[in-house]
Amino acid sequence: MKFVRYESISPIRFFDLRIERSARDQVVAQMWGYGEAFGFRMLVKNYRAKPDDMFFQMWRPDVDLLASNDSDTGARDIKIGIGFYPKRGQRPPSPENVTPLVEGLRQFLDKVPGAAITEVTAQR
Repeated sequence: MKFVRYESISPIRFFDLRIERSARDQVVAQMWGYGEAFGFRMLVKNYRAKPDDMFFQMWRPDVDLLASNDSDTGARDIKIGIGFYPKRGQRPPSPENVTPLVEGLRQFLDKVPGAAITEVTAQR
């Protein structure tokens, strides 16, 4: 698995989210809800023109979240890579500070029928 790098920074935690194509709108709604509930400022790319081209960028003072479509062309489902990143020039937040964000993300995405979220660990 190749991790998405954000400004040459590796993710603190990284996940693959798999959804059915019909669940796109529900994922967008849940990501918005998650961002609002956990105090993120958000940018969501307008995916209506290219429905499978999903991109989310979220910022907080302590951590950033990036999520984008990582599906193979022609795949039946959509795979979205989601990463939590430290702020540039700052020490990464402690695991105790990131864990509630991860648990919250899982709770919001568990509301999407058929969604499967899996944590990906770095392969050395």
